[in-house]
Amino acid sequence: LNMLSPGMTSLAVRHAILAAVGLGAMWATSRMRIAALSRFGWALFTISVVLVAAVPLIGIATKGAQRWLDLGVFTLQPSEIAKLALVLVPAAILAGGYTLGRFVAVLVVASVPVALVALQPDLSTAVVLVATVVLMLILARVPLRSLLPLFAVGLASLPLAVLFLRPYQLERIHVFLSDDADPWGSGWAAWQADIAIGSAGWWGLGREPDYDLRATYLPESEHDLAFASVVYGWGLIAGLAVVVAVVVIVWRATLAARTARTREAALVAAGIGGLFGIHTAVSIAQSLSLLPHTGMPIPLFSYGGTASIVGFVSIGLVLAVRRDGVTRSLWATEPRRRRLPRGASAGALTVTASLVAMSVFAWQLQTAHGTELRATSDTQMLRCIRLPAERGHILDRGGVPVAVNVAEYTVAVVARMFADGDSAVRGELAALLGITPDQL
Repeated sequence: LNMLSPGMTSLAVRHAILAAVGLGAMWATSRMRIAALSRFGWALFTISVVLVAAVPLIGIATKGAQRWLDLGVFTLQPSEIAKLALVLVPAAILAGGYTLGRFVAVLVVASVPVALVALQPDLSTAVVLVATVVLMLILARVPLRSLLPLFAVGLASLPLAVLFLRPYQLERIHVFLSDDADPWGSGWAAWQADIAIGSAGWWGLGREPDYDLRATYLPESEHDLAFASVVYGWGLIAGLAVVVAVVVIVWRATLAARTARTREAALVAAGIGGLFGIHTAVSIAQSLSLLPHTGMPIPLFSYGGTASIVGFVSIGLVLAVRRDGVTRSLWATEPRRRRLPRGASAGALTVTASLVAMSVFAWQLQTAHGTELRATSDTQMLRCIRLPAERGHILDRGGVPVAVNVAEYTVAVVARMFADGDSAVRGELAALLGITPDQL
């Protein structure tokens, strides 16, 4: 929807084809036996590390970032595969319970893709990978005495992280923290997202004749600001549909974790649900300017072939865990209490509450500032540019031109929609065109 309404038909078709491929992959992984989860995870981890390591050598750059591999028919973003791998591998290592050796093994194994991604540099994805590992450690019931030093080191290193941020990342943080960011400069994306969400109303502006022009002002509408784009074109009702869909996925994953037959399967299902929830919450929050813009997509809904297929594969794994837990519940390998991931239900409730709160925030933005933002959307499409008058030709005594004018400017007229029933506007337009209102 966020690609169809602004006229990105080719991207929408491509995304639909990739989604069809993803559905096939989802069906295949949903038939996987739970005993194969560990092997699948390690294979995925190995593939992702090799591909991520290859990016600096043979990767292609898009919009100034080298994060993709060109495979001819499509491009591949290996870091998306690494996200799922860092759910599966920690689950396999910690399935037997906590020991200091297993805890250290998770940290050592996870540090490889995190370091490779950070060196691309892709710090936002590296942070997501670290958050994924921390999530898995919490779900696996790693004692707080082991987690607290890890958190302390992370907090202590935050000031040092500023040294590794690139100028555009520092600018994004400045825009988020500052109240006076230039809406025509560094604050452009945040300002346009506010206009898109605030002026859309319940049903959106996609059916208006000038929407194609309005939509061009929203940057990264197919990816980073997909939520703002969906709301702009199809209304807050469509945005709520996206929120409901993600909440259903998160809770289905949580329920699959509760019915899982093995501890590893429970950790995988809960980790995938957490990954979906965190991704969506951060993506919507950046569209509402509640967080700095990080480039975080909404799983399955934002444009991106690798992310889309990995998302469908993740859902397939959740379905496999659920099917195994329901059909083979008598073959449970451990007591139910020991199998349950720590805080899975509480985490799902937190994600749900956050998404509901952000939906209410979007509605309040429309209620309080909708008219103002709609007027801003109209105004920003108008431009008044002074053109210097042409100078006369310079002739010599014989009338031969010495200096003449050359074409320097091109004036383009952009269509504007006028209210048909507004007689004052009709009269003003007729006067500008030099005709009578009846002729108009």
